[in-house]
Amino acid sequence: MGFRKSASVSQRDHEQDITNQIVEALEAGIIPWRRKWDQGSCGVPMNVTTGKAYRGINHLVMGLAQAVGFNNDPRWCSYRQAQVKGWQVRKGERGTMIVFFERIKKWDQAEGGNEPSFYQLLKCSTVFHASQVQGIPDYVRPELCAVAWQCPDALDVIMVNSKAVIRIGGAQAFSS
Repeated sequence: MGFRKSASVSQRDHEQDITNQIVEALEAGIIPWRRKWDQGSCGVPMNVTTGKAYRGINHLVMGLAQAVGFNNDPRWCSYRQAQVKGWQVRKGERGTMIVFFERIKKWDQAEGGNEPSFYQLLKCSTVFHASQVQGIPDYVRPELCAVAWQCPDALDVIMVNSKAVIRIGGAQAFSS
């Protein structure tokens, strides 16, 4: 990733930590970026308090953590977010590191301020899976058609007009 670290930033090598997690998963036979063909699987990792899906490397790392040690619940939150909701992270639980990256524009006032300069903000924090949090409500998986973009009306028209032979069922996805 090649982020420059300032003197105030912890000397822990976060990029290497993530690389090690991926290598360990691969050595254990888990391919983190491959979707399992399991209709009962949960959705993408998301923050339980904001409802936003995690993106980028966080999606990969948290999806890997879910595949290795957690159930089919995609919800995660920070310790502070759990406290605000009145939940409690169970004693002894280890969190999962996520990263926040943002490119920030800065106008240099000393030199006329005509040209912006940019710097990268990289911040790491720890989140906990819903199964590690006491008091969190049970996860209710949404029905497939509960999300509007997953079953638009146009889909039926496209399938019929394609004249493709479509068979639903089985334990694998494939085409011939």
